[in-house]
Amino acid sequence: MESESENLRHRSREKEESLGEQASGAEAKTLEFETPEELIRHDAKETQVPAEVETRLKQSLADEPKAKPGFLRRLFGGGK
Repeated sequence: MESESENLRHRSREKEESLGEQASGAEAKTLEFETPEELIRHDAKETQVPAEVETRLKQSLADEPKAKPGFLRRLFGGGK
């Protein structure tokens, strides 16, 4: 019986060590950002937008009404 329990202890130690090594490997890849904007910029660089989403976004933006000229342009007639 003692040999079985020792064997089980040894296996559990091996598993714990293996999990510890995996966790330390994940920590090496951890990035820290000072602001949420930095995180978003990093994510935008690293993430590729699917073509279907890109197409729908462009179509949606094309359907948006054009912005009116600003107050000063309307006042002084500097716009279209």
